[in-house]
Amino acid sequence: MPKVDLDYTEREKYLEDWAAEAESFQTPIELSEADTRSKIIDPLFKDVLGWDESQIKREAYTPKIGFYDYKFDSGINKFVLEAKKTTIEFSMPKNRTIKYKSLNIKSDLRKAIEQGINYATTIGISVVVAYNGKQLAVTYIPYTHIQNFNDTYLFRDINDICTNFSKFFNILSPIVNSNEELHKLIVPDQNNPLIRPRPPFKDRITSIQKDINAKSPSNELSQYFESIQSRYFSDIITDEELLMKCYCGNTSAAKLGREIETVLRDRAPLLNFPVEIQELEVEKKSAGKFEKRFLKAKNDTKLFLILGGSGVGKTTFIYRFFNFILEELDRDFLVWLYLDFKKYSEEGSNIDDFVYRQIEEQLLDKYSDLNLFTDIDILKSVFSKDLKYNQALLNLLPTQEERDREIVRIITEKMKDKEYFVKRVFEYLRSKEYGTCIVYDNVDQLNIGLQTRLFKHANSLRESLRTTMICSLREEVYYSHRRDKAINFAEIELFHIPAPKFLNVLSKRLKLLREETKSDEVFRIESEAGIMTSINKQDIIDVITKTFLGKQENLLLIEMLGNRDIRESLKIFKKMLTSHNINIDDLLVSAATLATTGKEISLTIENSELLRGLALQDRIHFVSSKTEPLVNIYDIADDGFFSHFIKARILLYAQSRLGQALGKLPNGYFLIKDMYNEKFHNFVTSYGRFLDICKSLQIAGALVNANGTINEIEEDNAIILGAAGSYYLSHLIGNPFYLSLMSIDTQISNEEIHNKILKLYESSLNDSDVMKKRRYIAMARKFIEYLKEEENKERLYFSSVEIDTDSSYYFISNTIEDKFNKYCQDQGLNL
Repeated sequence: MPKVDLDYTEREKYLEDWAAEAESFQTPIELSEADTRSKIIDPLFKDVLGWDESQIKREAYTPKIGFYDYKFDSGINKFVLEAKKTTIEFSMPKNRTIKYKSLNIKSDLRKAIEQGINYATTIGISVVVAYNGKQLAVTYIPYTHIQNFNDTYLFRDINDICTNFSKFFNILSPIVNSNEELHKLIVPDQNNPLIRPRPPFKDRITSIQKDINAKSPSNELSQYFESIQSRYFSDIITDEELLMKCYCGNTSAAKLGREIETVLRDRAPLLNFPVEIQELEVEKKSAGKFEKRFLKAKNDTKLFLILGGSGVGKTTFIYRFFNFILEELDRDFLVWLYLDFKKYSEEGSNIDDFVYRQIEEQLLDKYSDLNLFTDIDILKSVFSKDLKYNQALLNLLPTQEERDREIVRIITEKMKDKEYFVKRVFEYLRSKEYGTCIVYDNVDQLNIGLQTRLFKHANSLRESLRTTMICSLREEVYYSHRRDKAINFAEIELFHIPAPKFLNVLSKRLKLLREETKSDEVFRIESEAGIMTSINKQDIIDVITKTFLGKQENLLLIEMLGNRDIRESLKIFKKMLTSHNINIDDLLVSAATLATTGKEISLTIENSELLRGLALQDRIHFVSSKTEPLVNIYDIADDGFFSHFIKARILLYAQSRLGQALGKLPNGYFLIKDMYNEKFHNFVTSYGRFLDICKSLQIAGALVNANGTINEIEEDNAIILGAAGSYYLSHLIGNPFYLSLMSIDTQISNEEIHNKILKLYESSLNDSDVMKKRRYIAMARKFIEYLKEEENKERLYFSSVEIDTDSSYYFISNTIEDKFNKYCQDQGLNL
């Protein structure tokens, strides 16, 4: 069905056919959720509303939340849709608009809305749709935090959708902005809790590009880097050679004057409990105190808690410890089982089922040489107590054949109970003088509630199986149970693993890459001028090495946006290397020419190239909602004030608190509520909405929560300025290349400036590299002009309501301009 015309009258033509088809699938026909999607939901949104397949993402994964059903994003309109099968009835009240939390807590509709909200908030979307193929609810997340204002609009059945199709179209069409239209339906204009009228924003420049989702053509170099990144720049736990050659010890990192109280993500505090943490120091063939304590406890019952920031290398340490650091004799008589809780799903199984199934599978696969499943004599030993209990019965059987069959029946029956079987296996292993250890890894990547349950489960399993346990989790979970008398803390050893320096990690990986690249391996590459040149791959690696290891600004870009998380930093590095938007062909041609002279190659990729490559990756147009880790700090929020500066002001406040202390928290932490009451209550409609804005900065690493949470934020939380937040303020806020990207991703209310930036941008798409840079700087200048104009309007408004504006919080655009001018001057970019 054609989708050229997306106008309302054109789309309405397809509504009647869809409605008749959808009605035919209602009771008594029972559709599964998959059938509901393919037969009702997809035709409604694609054939009727006109959504293109490229604008729809299905079954995508959100870290720590799971899979969402649909994400619709046209560049203008975007929302998450939670689908349910037709037999799940949504019990709807008579009112057209409701507060979704007024629904019964067991209501399927409420559950669907909450599930959608959990997904949407993690990916920066404000609208959630719950649909079961007949009844549909649309929720506006910002209003869920405002008391006395409804947040959800209801369509009760298919006929209701048809009767009110104009409203339905104005919320969910790809050519409207549901953020702007939905709240008008939920709350009449005169009742909207707006602090000032919403400015007449133009659409984002990227959103009006006809090819908004177009991809940049790949180049040979990006293909080469894609081919090597999985080996050299990913997790190394499954490659024994890399684990030996690339592992970075951390004894120096542990001694570099970092306060031991700031260990969560290497920044959050240990609250008001005494410090009982030992540093986990790792050298080439030693794990220091940890190794000694482990060997002492391996035939006993101890729980080792490993605390450390996200991505600091806890998993890598565990694999290296068991496979290389332990002496061969110790490894030969040790059964260690690795349970990865990233694979765990609360909905799929309970903790016991997951744990015992994983243990059984690893005993079968990893320790097949123990013959625990194949040797009947060993199985008799495992179940010797059970057979002993049944000995009298066995003696009554007349023949040995019948007794053997009964033994097999008893053993088979007992093995069906996985928990019982595992207990008997561990008893058997102890009797054979094997040490045992169970590792609960990646627990720290789960939500706080689940971490708490797994912490208690690990402690209980340790006692039940009389085994050594190793568990990684966040500090606040441990300390929140420090006084719990049900947990035997005398049997717990607490270690903190500090993050290695990213410089060291990257250096080892690049060094190995160069060593394993043959000197005669070459690349044929065509320069922008059409010159074909052969380039030695080792020369390419040299350029990459000098770019990142030889220029601090490039390394800082990765480390700070990665929030000093080694795993995230490697991801950013890989995104830069494989970006289709870093044109280094001419640079490498120059490197090849230089190499023929025998001179040292000192050429590097410019920082601006890396920044744009990271932002765009494989896209032609920048869209911040689809780009990680770069975020748009100038984007407006649905906060009732519609300021471009709310995020920057929050970061400035956090920066101002770095030298101040709050109670027993380390310097720099402050309560979000205090910040809101002190600086922001006058221009954010509610504290709940303010929390949403802080949460978006927290997810980006610009703010760090004292509880260590990333996707969760509570009204009584304390936070601190994060590494990424510091980098935005010190480096990106006035960077002309960052500003040029944000200028096309931000809604601008000045039509003249909007059109000038649009013209510059569209001209840049076909320019040479030199002219592109000139256009970007010009775009940044116009954007600064606009920001200064907007901030001046804000100061006039503040003055009208008697708010003192004699503060740097209200002159951010001046800071942006100063940093922009300094950057251009330092880089010689005053073109």
